[in-house]
Amino acid sequence: RTTDFENPHTHKLDGSPITNESPEKIWDIWKDVVQWKRWNPQLTGSTLKNKDLLNGVRNFGEFEQPLILHTAEIGVGFHDFSETSIGTIFRSHFITPLRDGTQRVTHRYTFVPNSDCHSEPLMVDNVAQSVLNVIDLATDNRNTVPSERAP
Repeated sequence: RTTDFENPHTHKLDGSPITNESPEKIWDIWKDVVQWKRWNPQLTGSTLKNKDLLNGVRNFGEFEQPLILHTAEIGVGFHDFSETSIGTIFRSHFITPLRDGTQRVTHRYTFVPNSDCHSEPLMVDNVAQSVLNVIDLATDNRNTVPSERAP
């Protein structure tokens, strides 16, 4: 976890492994909104209601958190955010091609608290595990993450 120097109350969490999988395979996992819970263990459901609004349920007890899709570029990545009572959560998911033909797949989670909020950062997403799950799903022809496989 790092803290943004411009705003000492902003907290960021990053996961950025490198893979040989193609951007198309990674994008195929990301674009299946209903299946996001397969790679994000905290998400219990998600639906795309229209091109601008994505509603999901995150693991805040019984709390439903609306997700607003901010930008998306096919095959490259997408950014969304959620307004909460204590601040805003920004999530970025993007692919960076590297010179050797591999891809860096990044999931970034940023929490910006409201000015009157002095609580601990709201870090509920397991960012490192979710990005590894996306790569597992893209790599495995069975299209399962390790937690879904029979022993």
